[in-house]
Amino acid sequence: DGAEGTFGFSTNVVTDPANASPFELMDDDTKTISNVIANLDVNNPYQVSEDAVNSGFDLTDIDCSASDVLNDPTINLDNNRVDFTIGVGETLECTFTNTLRRGKILVDKVTVPGGSTQSFVFSTNFGADFNLTDSDSPYDSGPLLPSTYSVSEIGPPGWDLTSATCDDGSDPSAIDLAPGETVTCEFNNEQDANIIVEKQTDPDGSGQLFDFTTDYGAPFQLSDGQTNDSGALDPGTYSVTETVPAGWELKTATCTDGSDPSAISLQAGETVTCTFNNEQDANIIVEKQTDPSDSPQLFTFSTSYRYLL
Repeated sequence: DGAEGTFGFSTNVVTDPANASPFELMDDDTKTISNVIANLDVNNPYQVSEDAVNSGFDLTDIDCSASDVLNDPTINLDNNRVDFTIGVGETLECTFTNTLRRGKILVDKVTVPGGSTQSFVFSTNFGADFNLTDSDSPYDSGPLLPSTYSVSEIGPPGWDLTSATCDDGSDPSAIDLAPGETVTCEFNNEQDANIIVEKQTDPDGSGQLFDFTTDYGAPFQLSDGQTNDSGALDPGTYSVTETVPAGWELKTATCTDGSDPSAISLQAGETVTCTFNNEQDANIIVEKQTDPSDSPQLFTFSTSYRYLL
């Protein structure tokens, strides 16, 4: 109600004197055509039609129930007109109703990795909060009047919002919805990933502490059976290295995804466990006893073992 702008009309009504030229009406305006010459020819009826519907409006009703005519007029909404006959002393009174065309907003959820069952909460200024997962159909706002609307995502822990775009170029915080427009806004989220470093020793149960450094966090220490969790990481390439203490050898260092610990290829939503296995060095002590004791005689020995340098 109260929309600005005009709606154009035309008619083939014949008057004496002639006064039935095309005309325009604003909301709540009326137009009276007087001195109409009677026309009862149903094969060539008079017509009044709405020529140019104001931008963003649809003609939704023509109501001629207030008329005082012998023959009921024919309403033709598809052609925006009313056809009618009129006799002497009769009055045709018709109301043309135009309705502002509604639009709608669709909200789509996309996750990496795809197919996640994680539910995301959305808040809007046009309706109640709603939830979406990656596999859900886009949320449909239903009919909305042209205006500026907003939709925002309440992201769960462990997920990063990587993009939020609308196909009309609007920002989701200020969606400019035009009459009859459907705007689709897509929210893309990427799941964080984790690196777990596990320490194993031979022999088992060693209390020896091993120092580790990474390019994703602070240095840490582990002994046999202990693990370190990186916490949430963005997908990328990371490294972890061990400083081997004296008396130990690093036998193997492997990651569950096949990556080398120096170049861990971490994907969205992935947890990679890298296990460092160390073996403790051993010692052989050879002791010489003589009788009589304290003999200065030197004895020569040969061995089959090697020394670690």
